[in-house]
Amino acid sequence: MEFCIECPNNPSCEKCLCLIEGGLLRKKVYPPKNVTLFDKANGTRYLGRLIAISRLGMIVETSAPIQPYSIELDENTTIMISPIHKKNVSGLIGFDIIKVQRGTENTDKLSKEEYELLFSSQHELINKLTDHLDDKVKDSVKEMLQTQFIKSELLDRLIVGSAFKYEKGRIRLLSGEKDPLIQEEDLRHLMSEAFKKNAPSREVVVSPDEQKYLDIHAIPLSFNTGGFLTLDISDIVAKEKALRQEQWESYRDVIFSLTQSKIELVQNEEVAHILQYYKKDSEMTIEGADRLGEIRKWMKEKVELCGITSSFKIVLAVTEAATNAIKHAKDSKVEYWTNGNEVLVLIRDQGQGIQTKILPKATLIKGFSTKSSLGQGFHIMTQYSDKLYIKSDRAGTIVGMVFNQQNRAM
Repeated sequence: MEFCIECPNNPSCEKCLCLIEGGLLRKKVYPPKNVTLFDKANGTRYLGRLIAISRLGMIVETSAPIQPYSIELDENTTIMISPIHKKNVSGLIGFDIIKVQRGTENTDKLSKEEYELLFSSQHELINKLTDHLDDKVKDSVKEMLQTQFIKSELLDRLIVGSAFKYEKGRIRLLSGEKDPLIQEEDLRHLMSEAFKKNAPSREVVVSPDEQKYLDIHAIPLSFNTGGFLTLDISDIVAKEKALRQEQWESYRDVIFSLTQSKIELVQNEEVAHILQYYKKDSEMTIEGADRLGEIRKWMKEKVELCGITSSFKIVLAVTEAATNAIKHAKDSKVEYWTNGNEVLVLIRDQGQGIQTKILPKATLIKGFSTKSSLGQGFHIMTQYSDKLYIKSDRAGTIVGMVFNQQNRAM
C-alpha cells in the first residue's frame, strides 16, 4: 500500500484507513487526538496520537512497541486494543479493538456515542455541548465556546487534556482522557462559580512536584448545564520559567558587575549555603512601625557587643530595610548572625517579591521606588554594608547585609 507524503496529517486522504477494519465507519480524526497507551504488564505508558477510528479498530501514531495496550476513555470506560499483524507503517500502528470495558459490562466494539466523540472535530464538540439549547441562545453560546477554543487554541494547537459536559451536577467526559489531577468535586466548585457570575471561570491546577500544569475552563451554557475545557500547559509554563531564569541570570551578572561585586542576587539554595558560614544569634519579628524603635535599640546593642563602635550606619541600614518590609510585605523578621569576623543581618518577609524586570532600577538607581521595591533603601544598604545579598521571588524577599567588624570599627 502506498501512502501519501502528508500522511497522517492530510484530512482528505483516507488511504491509511486500510490499516483497520470497519468499512464505511472508518473515519480520519482531524486534528489528531492525544492518547496514552498503557502497558498493563509493566505499568509503562506511551504517548500517541489517534489518527483514525472505527467502532472495531483505531490507528495510532506512536513510537511505542507494537504490542497490546489499553486506553482509558474516561473513568468508567477502558478500551483494550491489539496490533493487527503487519498493519503498521511509518510510525502508524493499526489496532483491533478487542474489548471495551464499561464498569461491569464488556463489549467487543465502541458504542455509537463513544465512536462519534472520538472522531468529532472541535465544531462537532461545540454542537454536542449546545444541542439541547433553545435556538434563541444557541448561536450566542456557540460563538462564546468557539472564542474559548480559538483563544486557547484548544484541541489542535496545544496539548488537550479533556473536554467534559456538565449537567445538573453530573459530569461526563466528551473528549480526551481524564487526568488524575482533575477532581470532579473541584470541577463542580468551579462550575458553581461560573454560574454565580454567569461567565466562564478558570483555574490552573498544579501537580505536587510542580511539573504538570492544567488550565481548566468552566463555561456555563444554560441553567445547570455547562462544559469544561482542560489544557495541558506544562510546556508553556516550563518555557516561561526558563525565560524568567535566563532574564534573572542576566540581571544578576549586570548588577554584580556594575556594583563591583557588592550586590549579589541569590536564590534560596545560595542563601542556605551562605548561612553555613555563620551562626544565628537571635531574631526579632517586625510587627509594625511601632516596633522600629525596639529593633534599633536591639541592633545597636548587638553590634556594639561585637566591638563595632560606629553602629549608627548599621542601625540605619537595618532600620531602612525593616521599614520597607513593613510597607511592602507581611510576616517579616530581622535575624542577627555572626561568624567572629563579620555580622550578617537578614530581613525576611513573605510579600510578593520584587519583579525581576525592575531589579536593575531598584538596585542601581538612587531613590527609585515602586509599590513592590525598596526605593531609597537599597542605596542606603549598599552604601553602608560591605556586601548585600538579595533573594526575591513570589515566596517573598530576603535581604542580607554583611558588615565586616574590622572595617566598621575604623
